[in-house]
Amino acid sequence: AAQNSGDIYIEVSYDSNWGILRASSRLEVYYEKQRYDGWFNNRAYPEWGSAGQVVTGEIVMASESGCPIEQHRIPVDKCDHMYDPDCDGVKYMPFHRAAYDRATGQSPNSPREQNIILYEYVPSFLGTPVPPYQGYRAEMAPGITHAFAVAAFRFGHTLDVMSQVPIEEVLMGMVSQLSEREDALLCSDVRDNLFVKTFNEINPRLFEENPDLLQKLVQVYEGKLDNIDVYIDQFTRIRDGDRFWFENEANSIFTREEIAELRRITLWDVIVNSTAIGPGDIQRDVLHWREGDPCPQPYQLNATKLPPCKYLKGYDYFEGNEFAYIYTCLILVFVPILCAGAGYGVVKLQNSRRRKLKLQQENLKNAQCKGSVDKMVCREWVHASHKRLVKLRLGPEPALHVTDRKGDKLRTVPLEHTDQFTVIESQETRSNKRPLVLIRVPREHDLVLEMDSVASRRKFLLKLDTFLAQHKKALNLTQSIVMRTSLSKSEFASALGMKSDAVFVKKMFNIVDKDGDGRISFQEFLDTVVLFSRGATDDKLRIIFDMCDNDRNGVIDKEELSEMLRSLVEIARTTSLRDEHVTELIDGMFSDAGLQLKDHLTYSDFKLMMKEYKGEFVAIGLDCKGAKQNFLDTSTNVARMTSFHIEPHWFILKWDYLTTFLEENRQNIFYLFIFYVVTIGLFVERFAHYSFMSEHLDLRHIMGVGIAITRGSAASLSFCYSLLLLTMSRNLLTKLKEFSIQQYIPLDSSIQFHKIVACTALFFSLLHTAGHMVNFYHVSTQPIENLKCLTKEVVSLRTEYLALDVLETEMLPSDVIKIKFYRPPNLKYLSGQWVRLSCTAFKKEEYHSFTLTSAPHENFLSCHIKAQGPWTWKLRNYFDPCNYNPDNRPKIRIQGPFGGGNQDWYKFEVAVMVGGGIGVTPYASILNDLVFGTSTNRYSGVACKKVYFLWICPSHKHFEWFIDVLRDVERKDYICENHFQRLSRTSMFTGLKAVNHFGRPDMSSFLKFVQKKHSYVSKIGVFSCGPRPLTKSIMSACEQVNRTRRLPYFIHHFENFG
Repeated sequence: AAQNSGDIYIEVSYDSNWGILRASSRLEVYYEKQRYDGWFNNRAYPEWGSAGQVVTGEIVMASESGCPIEQHRIPVDKCDHMYDPDCDGVKYMPFHRAAYDRATGQSPNSPREQNIILYEYVPSFLGTPVPPYQGYRAEMAPGITHAFAVAAFRFGHTLDVMSQVPIEEVLMGMVSQLSEREDALLCSDVRDNLFVKTFNEINPRLFEENPDLLQKLVQVYEGKLDNIDVYIDQFTRIRDGDRFWFENEANSIFTREEIAELRRITLWDVIVNSTAIGPGDIQRDVLHWREGDPCPQPYQLNATKLPPCKYLKGYDYFEGNEFAYIYTCLILVFVPILCAGAGYGVVKLQNSRRRKLKLQQENLKNAQCKGSVDKMVCREWVHASHKRLVKLRLGPEPALHVTDRKGDKLRTVPLEHTDQFTVIESQETRSNKRPLVLIRVPREHDLVLEMDSVASRRKFLLKLDTFLAQHKKALNLTQSIVMRTSLSKSEFASALGMKSDAVFVKKMFNIVDKDGDGRISFQEFLDTVVLFSRGATDDKLRIIFDMCDNDRNGVIDKEELSEMLRSLVEIARTTSLRDEHVTELIDGMFSDAGLQLKDHLTYSDFKLMMKEYKGEFVAIGLDCKGAKQNFLDTSTNVARMTSFHIEPHWFILKWDYLTTFLEENRQNIFYLFIFYVVTIGLFVERFAHYSFMSEHLDLRHIMGVGIAITRGSAASLSFCYSLLLLTMSRNLLTKLKEFSIQQYIPLDSSIQFHKIVACTALFFSLLHTAGHMVNFYHVSTQPIENLKCLTKEVVSLRTEYLALDVLETEMLPSDVIKIKFYRPPNLKYLSGQWVRLSCTAFKKEEYHSFTLTSAPHENFLSCHIKAQGPWTWKLRNYFDPCNYNPDNRPKIRIQGPFGGGNQDWYKFEVAVMVGGGIGVTPYASILNDLVFGTSTNRYSGVACKKVYFLWICPSHKHFEWFIDVLRDVERKDYICENHFQRLSRTSMFTGLKAVNHFGRPDMSSFLKFVQKKHSYVSKIGVFSCGPRPLTKSIMSACEQVNRTRRLPYFIHHFENFG
């Protein structure tokens, strides 16, 4: 404890914490030894090390490090009881050095920054003055609260850093621009969503355990907890607790004069002396603008003058293309409709031309015949459920011609063999029924015509009457009288659904035809119906007796009765009876009636025989619905009763139809139910998977619900398409019908089920298409960085940006140039592949496709390019020795290599290669690769053992540029056959051993020769390259040879040039 007496300190004890070490009543100078902050580390927490430098670590923006980071070497007093207990005198403490001016060595921050922030900025920001400095307070903790630290960080996040304009413009704008009220507030996003949660969420039980604290807080802020000031006391605590504050005279850093000078420095001085802004460009009080200060702002900003805020959203690449996309989709939808309409129009045009041609022929024929022709369009009534639109032509000969709309003749009704025929008009009882005309000609089927109206029928009859009068024929026009309608025997049999030569039909027709004219009139038929419905039992028995009496002699012998029984068996469609069975049955009937001694039956005997079955004969009758009916009650066999047919309710009828339909088609309905359950289940499963279970995947994020629709419909489509093939597998269905499974599966309804599946597949196809339209929209609206599927471009970029040196160029005949260029070490390709090539001497972005003629084993790449277009001619002229400058060598860029149609040659034991013109370039690489591989055993596992190579050119001059390639192949080729000429053993045109043929080759004959020679293999590969007609003819030859279904069969691979 030390006692203070004026300026005299009297030592009574030693306090190592405060270091008061002067004694015995004499005047001492007081000084402080830094312990808790400043140079040394925090003594309260020595284990923190350099992290205990709380001033620079806790005070925001108190000091900023320089670049590079430097450390001060602060010496420790010798024999310091804590840091130098051994009295070495060589202890140093590292201290982080702040930024300083390298020109002057002075630090621009600490004292001036402290003065400007605390005495100029803080009063302006808070609106209250800062209390005067009372000196360093050792008991004051210089740290800041967590709330202030978080608020300070958030305040910095609300500022926008301007880096595109000079700093002077920014400063001048800040000096003259009036602040808004919002500038002193923090937005809710920064206040609530940055860093950790709110204080109440972190410590929810604080006020529950200490309610007095909450009550005091409410009293201080008058119940307004939303406006708590986090800046209270923070800056003064930093100042009073800082031992190195520039106003602290006890630390001996600045004198009173220097402190006063620092207090006079303002932010205006710093701006004017450190930037290009002049003294008169800004006001002295840079934090406040008053009337008369430089650069006034035009007006004060407010919410009405600001543009409306827009919701945060990404850039929509689809914006502006909505109508184009909609029109494109509509066009794609209407393309099938337009195609169908165009096809229909073409068919109609062809039919119209055909009709015109036939009309011209008919007019020419009519002109020769010198007769008039009338035409009329109407409908022909064929039967109750079928009518057809026809053209009726009268003449020029005496006949009626019925043709279809195309002019094809359907039938002809001749009139030359009769002088009179009948035309019957129908009597329409309803206004909506079309009028009918029946034309009856002897020995011809009736012609029934349906007219559009009564007026059109009257017009037709007038034309018909005039036409018949010209040919001296008479028209008998009558109204349709039903009572005069008659049926022939064939028509009667057709109405009964039986053949006209059936015994029952003959007997029944003879009974009904009472007048014996060979036709049944309506009156005769009506009498018979009345007899069956209302007649007595004796009358019905008489009819049956007359049916059995063929010869009309009044008796029935056993032969007639046997014939009647056989006709009844035929009607029942049962197994025919043998003669002995019929005889036995008749004898039994005669015995039962007690007539076994007779050979024939009279009517009385017949009644006696049928007496036992009298009840059944009484019940014989006709059910005429909708009319009164008389029948005899079979329970009493005496009384007659009258019954009325009552129509059931429409709901009962519909219900009966439904139950009957379900009963008859129960198997079909069951399997149809199973099919739709599986189909809908597949759709729902995939839809749910991509809608709810894959929301975290990138594909779901990009395409949204569209991917769920497409994947669900795709799953159902796959199932439907597989069933489409299964339902049309006729051989399989035929085989299944031999087993008992056909009792459980309705195999006979496979065609109907195929149509149902096809309609279902069509529905899901349309749904799949709509889903992809949605997907296309979502993909188009995604930012570029979200497009992950750039595999093709990434692979192409590996070689596209490599500038390859041109090793050699050679001008060949027929306007062909050979370019040999550097091969990248990591480039791998197969013979027969092609690349896209660009030359840096021209447009670098222009690429053209060429086949690689170099073999994969060679350490260079080469292409044979024929000059045919502007770019190829420009390339040939550039490398022409007369124009080429060796000092200005261009580079070659390539994309690829890409797969060609000829690269699979090594998969076939026998291969036929056909090149047409410039299309021979792939085979230069293939033949060279084949000869090299086989001669060096490099391709020991290759399947190809025999190659037939054909090169088709319009003239032998086209062989010139490729001679060297083929000659090298023949020189290396020791495994292939050599075809020698008789004299020089080489061709006089090419100098090659290979035989030349003139004229186009017969590919079918050649392939048959190869097929016969190599019958031991199962397949032969045919590779063609050249113009489209060449590859098409070779395709046709392969198909023609394969139709013989003999091994080996030919597989065609082609690539078109030109």
